[in-house]
Order: sequence, then structure tokens, then C-alpha cells
Amino acid sequence: MNRVLSREDNTFRDITAYLDFLREKGYAVSVCGFAPELLPYLPVLYQYEAHMPGVCVYLKSRPATRKRCVAQKRLLLANLPGEIRYGCCYAGVEEFLVPIFAEDGRIIICVNIAGYRGNLRRSDRQYRRLEQKLETAYRQSYQALSETPPSLKEVRAMTAPLAYMFRVLYAECCSARGPESTSEQLYRQMLEYFYAYYPQEDAFSAVCRKLHYSEVYLRRLFREKSGTTPGAFLSQLRMRRAAELLRSTDQPITVVAAACGFEDPNYFSASFRRCYGQSPRAYRKEK
Repeated sequence: MNRVLSREDNTFRDITAYLDFLREKGYAVSVCGFAPELLPYLPVLYQYEAHMPGVCVYLKSRPATRKRCVAQKRLLLANLPGEIRYGCCYAGVEEFLVPIFAEDGRIIICVNIAGYRGNLRRSDRQYRRLEQKLETAYRQSYQALSETPPSLKEVRAMTAPLAYMFRVLYAECCSARGPESTSEQLYRQMLEYFYAYYPQEDAFSAVCRKLHYSEVYLRRLFREKSGTTPGAFLSQLRMRRAAELLRSTDQPITVVAAACGFEDPNYFSASFRRCYGQSPRAYRKEK
């Protein structure tokens, strides 16, 4: 028997349905910078956190540029704009940043609409500089980006429903919960780290070092909060990300594998088959 959804759950269901709708319409929409109060919904929200344009997938398939992508996002989260801004990343990929604030002025979330090029002089300079260092695949992926971003008016109209819904969800989360406990904070920080560094083989031991807690303690805490172990969670996350990239991009399977932390394409294919019952190539054909 299905449980009755609370108003809070219904609001969140509408949020994810709307994010799916925007993506189905062809917009590379993602979200980041989550308020701690959204903790119960972070495992799902993080599924909308990754940038999906093909050039972003390519950059994350290379360890050096993957680190720069993570560093860029951390810098962004530390310096979120106070209003909608159109800019570009270190690789010249242009995007809209749409911060959503609560009534008390606190940031709830930031919406990204990415996947554009050719509209900023800075983005062209960034692209030319990086093009000299990377393979032809970077140029091809970058040139595939759209040169026609939506207007500011369209972006406002597109993101207004998200702003209203996230403010409702945030208010309901605040009223239903007390201050964040130490264990909740640690769990949230582990999730944040895992979604940023999931391709990294030692992601769990690295987050333990970062948080200055033992692996035994954090493994037990994570299992209590999530119902699974960190290792199983990371394996599932890598496979889920790979499936998303196979469905939504045309990047070669070797690039998808590398972007998800699999340096050996054969091992990736075997792991994917065990998880989804078919090869990556067959899975992509059915998308």
C-alpha cells in the first residue's frame, strides 16, 4: 500500500517533475549549493547536480580537468551571485546562474542553465587557451554547444516556478526540523564529497581524512543514514551517472567510462552489464 505523501513530499515531487520537464525540452539544467535544511532530499537533488553537456563530460573524463571542474564549482558556491548572472567556466562553457533565496535572505539553491558558447569574449579566450592543450575531442565537443542561449526574460520565466516551489519546500523543512545535528552535518558533508569526487577510487578514505573521523565511525554513520555502505553507494552512483551520460550525450563509451572513474573500458562494460543486464552500447541504443 502506498503511503500518503505529505505536503512537503508533494512539493518535492513537483520540483523534480519540473526539472525533468526542462531537461526534456532540451535545457541543460542542473542545481547546486543546497541549503542544509534540504538534507532529506539531497540524495535525489544531487542526481540533478551534474552538468550534462558533452564538453563537460569530456572534461570530467580527464583527471586534471576534472579537478579544475570541481575547483570551479567550489569557487562558485563560495561566491554565489545575488541575482541572475550569465558567465562562463574556466573551459569557456557559458551558463546562466540563478540563485534562489529564502524570505530571510539565505541561499536555498542555485540553478544552472548551461551549454552555450560564442556570446562572451572571455569564454572565447578561455576556450582558445585550453584548446591548445587538449585533444581534438575538446574542440569538437565545444563547437557542438549552442550559440543561442535563452533571453534573460525567458530564463526568469523558466526558473520562477522553481523559485516558488523551493521556497515552499525550504519553509516546510525548516518548520518540520530542528537545528542540524553533528551526525546530520557529517552525513551531508559526505554526500557532498561523494557527488563531487565519485570518480576518485579512494573517495571514502579521502573524505574520512578531510573530516578527521575514522573510517569505522563514518562507515557506520553513513549506513545508518542511507541504508547502504559508502562503497556500495559510490558503486551505484558511478553506474547511475554512466547510464545518465549514455542516455543524454553522444560521447564515446570510453569517455563516459573515464568520466565515471573507470580507466579500463572493459572493466566498465562488465560492471555495467552486471548492473543493467546489457552492455553500454546496447543500453545507449535503447535510449
